[in-house]
Amino acid sequence: RIVRSWRQAVKDAGLAPKPVMQPLYFDLVQKGSSKSHALHLGFRSGSEYLVDYLKGLEAIGINHVALNLRFNQADIEDTLHQLAEEVLPNFPLKFSHNSSELCKDETKEIAL
Repeated sequence: RIVRSWRQAVKDAGLAPKPVMQPLYFDLVQKGSSKSHALHLGFRSGSEYLVDYLKGLEAIGINHVALNLRFNQADIEDTLHQLAEEVLPNFPLKFSHNSSELCKDETKEIAL
């Protein structure tokens, strides 16, 4: 409801769509289906739970998530590879044809 209200207020003001962002602390564990355990402002989990959580945010209109690895316990390169292989493919980007513009799709925006 808050995201919807924000988007309507931006539209009513005659402005271009603005992103909605959320920070997320997480510790990605090796077991893809591991259950979630609470961390300060986030959680420890496997990639399956992380994907489900991010899909939930996407469904309510959050289009930017700042993934913070402060509490990550695994080797950082391993974690980045795991994110690239198991999480990011679930969120394909939509690009505009002009690389200097933002994509107008309200669910995802990216500047090239």
